[in-house]
Amino acid sequence: MEDLERNIILWLLDTYPSEREAFASQLLGAKVTEREFTNGGGVFITFKPNQNSMPVSSNFLDGLTRTNGPEISSPELQHGATVDIEFDNNGIVDYVEIWAMAGDYPNDRHPDTYVFAKP
Repeated sequence: MEDLERNIILWLLDTYPSEREAFASQLLGAKVTEREFTNGGGVFITFKPNQNSMPVSSNFLDGLTRTNGPEISSPELQHGATVDIEFDNNGIVDYVEIWAMAGDYPNDRHPDTYVFAKP
């Protein structure tokens, strides 16, 4: 797992304390199974959650299958990027989508320098 991906997980743990235990059980130590860079648009990061992961609560998702992650500000991204966390129907993280608002995400890596902001 790369630093940006790990930092997104830590951001989730800090930002959503009611779901900290679920996110920790799913993602701390999880394996990245795929990174699909989309020619400047961003990247899809697919995880294999830990076995016996605890799902997030249905109240947290409130009928949705995604929630907001941090906004990313970087000198490499003219207008920054957004992060969305996608869940399967059981409340387990399926993948993370990072989308560069100006279509300038690096094609084969994450930005070297960045900061997170709450959306």
